[in-house]
Amino acid sequence: MNRQLLHIAPIFLALLIPLVDRATAIIFTAVFALGIYILYNRKKEWFLREQEQKKGYSLGVIFYPISVLVLMIIFPMHIAIAAWAIMALGDGFATIFGEKFPIKKIPWNPDKSLGGTLAFILFGTLGAAFFLWYLGGLESVYRLILFALGTAFVAALVESSSLRIEDNLSVPLAAGLFLHSLTFTQFPFAISLDNVLIGILLSSIAAFVALDKGAINLRGATMGAILSVSIFSFLGINGFLVGLAFFVLGSAATKFKHRDKAKQGLGHDRKIRSGRNVISNSIVAVYCALLAVATPFNEVFLLAFTAAIAAANSDTLSSELGQIFGKKPFMITNFRPAEPGLNGAISIQGTFIGLLGAAAIAAVSFLVGLISFNFMIIATIAGFAGMLIDSVLGATLENSNWLGNESVNFLCTLSAVLIAIIVSTLILGV
Repeated sequence: MNRQLLHIAPIFLALLIPLVDRATAIIFTAVFALGIYILYNRKKEWFLREQEQKKGYSLGVIFYPISVLVLMIIFPMHIAIAAWAIMALGDGFATIFGEKFPIKKIPWNPDKSLGGTLAFILFGTLGAAFFLWYLGGLESVYRLILFALGTAFVAALVESSSLRIEDNLSVPLAAGLFLHSLTFTQFPFAISLDNVLIGILLSSIAAFVALDKGAINLRGATMGAILSVSIFSFLGINGFLVGLAFFVLGSAATKFKHRDKAKQGLGHDRKIRSGRNVISNSIVAVYCALLAVATPFNEVFLLAFTAAIAAANSDTLSSELGQIFGKKPFMITNFRPAEPGLNGAISIQGTFIGLLGAAAIAAVSFLVGLISFNFMIIATIAGFAGMLIDSVLGATLENSNWLGNESVNFLCTLSAVLIAIIVSTLILGV
């Protein structure tokens, strides 16, 4: 219980935020982070959970104050504190209620309970809504409650996922990014019913064909259909074609000489896509598609949508085809020779294939009229850069078991989006 009290209690210090300016708040948070670190080194028994006793350390304790500091630096203060509240109250009470009222295990992660997840959403919503009101971040009560609930729900999905990212890092940053992006939305925004219906029809056909061809399992097909319908609803047939291009190219590359890759022991024991694989590669693109129609920044988020899919395609093709055509693989971090298929191992041939993969998606997006020629170049660069970041994360955090493969795929697409937005802003002034 001490661990949970230490997790929850610091958020109440945020009540003092209106009394100081932003710089003072950041300095105070840095001092707070240092104090937590000193206390942690002296009283580890207060912080370590039972499963952490053998390791002798807790990443959660280390990341908690760092996450709060990062939130305050990169987001407006009301967004930062609301995201902190979701981490402190949502995650804290999820553990307490999950132990006392587990109800049942959630299907996508047997280590998490429905009781804990519901407690996360409830207390995360209350905390975020209170601080958004207290700090005057949103004037509309309707938007305040809706944004708090939506952000808490998304953060709960991140917290309950089986992607290996430390909760005290992934939850607040996901909450901050999602909540900040929501502040740009304009309600109501129009979605064509025809697009929804046609999207359901075409996505169902694509899912059945993929299942029949053995390119995806049932969960993957279900999640793929849901995400595909979302893209069609937001962007119509043009967005659907970009997503379809990725699925066709990625599936073909995965199945290409699959038996040869398996015989060589390259770690490709599955030639079909799972639900988690579909989500980690596509969820960022789907959200960008939503923002393209729900915010005034249509062109920027169409670019971001394209960049996310370009990165996923670049990573998939460079990995799957690079292992067949690549010669003399080496680690991206130190350029030393490496075994084919090792996380972070790349080759000149595979890297070039990855560049072509990013360019292919960017070209499709340009040809169907989603982005301009200049944005096609930026999407190619951003997608290729995302693939390289994926390799670096694979060589470091994934090989150290700090991140899982799906987490790395998610960060690959997210980094491509951020690069595309930054480059378009700096170069084109968009």
